[in-house]
Amino acid sequence: MASLLASVQLALARRLGAAFEPYTMDQIHSTIIRLDARRDAATGRLVNQAYLDHTGRSRAVDVDRALETIMSHLVPPLLIRLGGQHPDGEPGFTSHGQRPYERMFSSIGGAFVLMGWPLISIETGGKAQPLDDLRRDMNDAHVWHYYHQGADDVENDFHLVVGHHRPGAAAGMVGEAVRDVRNQLSEAVVDVTVGIGQVFIVASDSPTLAPARFAGRLPVPRDQLLSLYG
Repeated sequence: MASLLASVQLALARRLGAAFEPYTMDQIHSTIIRLDARRDAATGRLVNQAYLDHTGRSRAVDVDRALETIMSHLVPPLLIRLGGQHPDGEPGFTSHGQRPYERMFSSIGGAFVLMGWPLISIETGGKAQPLDDLRRDMNDAHVWHYYHQGADDVENDFHLVVGHHRPGAAAGMVGEAVRDVRNQLSEAVVDVTVGIGQVFIVASDSPTLAPARFAGRLPVPRDQLLSLYG
């Protein structure tokens, strides 16, 4: 996987030069679920804002249930496939309305995003959606997945930001860089095991994780997790 990430960054640097700002390997990550929450001023309870916004109900985050849900969905580990999607392939599923070839690598809001999916989802044509199942089951812990804008939305993506392009980078150059990487990825396949041993609870003041204030491998003790919210 490290070799694949390095080759993707090299392809972007060759096309964009100084306009490409790569992440370090320590920064590259995939967010399984956001556990952001705030203290309710009146009760002191931890409340997930997305859950409140989408349900209209203020419920305390059930930290124990959240940790149990995450860990139960990672046994056995998930196998995530990166690459191997072809422009003329028939994957049998879409991601946010797009074919996997287009979603496999793209520029989104200035970020270069590498996308993969659970191997079982690819093999079943999208009938099995284990990442979406995990994220949806977090509702029982009063945590709403950030990218579930509607009750029926599916978010089964495994996404990794490998870097950004500088503001003002020519759109044509960015588009060519994306096409270069898609062509490269269509002939490269890497399967990544994602289980309890690969997942961390991370606290950071920036989505770039530069730097992370805390990173603890699962299982993180409940009291330690609660202390991260202040």
